[in-house]
Amino acid sequence: SFTGGGGSYIGGTGLGAGSFGIYASGGAGTGAVAGRSFDAALNVGDEFSIELGHTTIQGGGEVGISLFSGANYRFNMKSQGGDWMLNDGGGDFTTGLTYSPNTPVTFRFTRGAAANGYSVVIIQGANTYNGLNYTGTSGTMDISRVDLYSNAQGGGENFGFNNLQVNAVPEPASGALLGLGLMIFAALRRR
Repeated sequence: SFTGGGGSYIGGTGLGAGSFGIYASGGAGTGAVAGRSFDAALNVGDEFSIELGHTTIQGGGEVGISLFSGANYRFNMKSQGGDWMLNDGGGDFTTGLTYSPNTPVTFRFTRGAAANGYSVVIIQGANTYNGLNYTGTSGTMDISRVDLYSNAQGGGENFGFNNLQVNAVPEPASGALLGLGLMIFAALRRR
């Protein structure tokens, strides 16, 4: 969805050519949100990852991603030009990674064993933030949708993304069936 001077395109972003980009040029009151629902909610151990790229962030502007369980907000990573900040239902807390224009960011979110547990890894250039075994206060981390947004930006300032992936961890029963199938195949092959 777009407000004011917001929009989307495929082309050059902070990730380079050929990525999907959103922009909110025009300052205050402008915005762009691109959302994507997953085929299924994250199970324990499943990982969501995405590559992000951004040019510059205008004073008062903000870029970020929000994760949802159905329609319910669960997690946010954002920058307003300073550090990348996280929020899992309480107040914002810093990653210590300072926003760096035109430097690709890899974001990985893994659902933890506890209902509201998660881990997050953010890689920006040569710097890495490892937030392991966090407990969110916003509810169960069965993430099923991501929204990427750009608000109150100026001309030429954009937020790009590529390679959105959900990596599911096989259920133990699936692994057991695979193992059984391999044993049967090996037994038949010996005959």
